[in-house]
Amino acid sequence: MGMAGNMLDKATSFWTVPVGVKVPKVTLYFWIIKVLCTTVGETFADLLVTTGGLGLETTTGIMFGILGFFLIIQFAR
Repeated sequence: MGMAGNMLDKATSFWTVPVGVKVPKVTLYFWIIKVLCTTVGETFADLLVTTGGLGLETTTGIMFGILGFFLIIQFAR
């Protein structure tokens, strides 16, 4: 096999050795939480647009700000 076989062995061993799993296991609970998070976020944005009277542009800015805030916290950890 030569060099190509050796490179394939290294690539295969890299993908088969679990280093640290940070991806949640996709279970029923995962989907329940995912649906709830999406629903609450969209409902809150709709509330700001209609009842709050902030308009689409302002609501979009607020929601991007909230998303950015939580992404910064998550990446900092």
